[in-house]
Amino acid sequence: MKISNLVTQKIDINPNENQITLSVSEKYGIVPQNFLFKKKIALNDRTKYLKVEYGNIVYNPFLLWNGAAGTCFFRNGGCTSPAYKVLKPNFPNIEYANEVISEMSRIATKKIFIGDLPRTSHEENHLTYNEEMFSNWIKTEGYYNPHRFNAFLDVA
Repeated sequence: MKISNLVTQKIDINPNENQITLSVSEKYGIVPQNFLFKKKIALNDRTKYLKVEYGNIVYNPFLLWNGAAGTCFFRNGGCTSPAYKVLKPNFPNIEYANEVISEMSRIATKKIFIGDLPRTSHEENHLTYNEEMFSNWIKTEGYYNPHRFNAFLDVA
């Protein structure tokens, strides 16, 4: 399976001016820019910055070889430099999602957490999950959306 089937590149520019500016670090993943730098690095005019939403993957193409990538876990997202790439993950089908979960179970040493699994969607081509698929898992309500849930598995 090609990686291009698993992600979609987002080119959503002109973010909300109140959004936090995010950077990508090799050590910490996605963090607010002021966490990494003492002075402001972002331009005053951020109209060409890329919008980042919760769950998006962001990477620095110049430092990807060294691990400069991460997933955005900020509820309100943010924005990032147009030098970075922003991707939206998507599983093409339930079989592939099950393969990924199976592999996570195989290699995990303590616990597995899968967050914000959609129960429903506004588009029929979006992959959705039902809680019965996670029968041996602990399930909680989604953090930010009542139409989603989280699943935890203790593998230790």
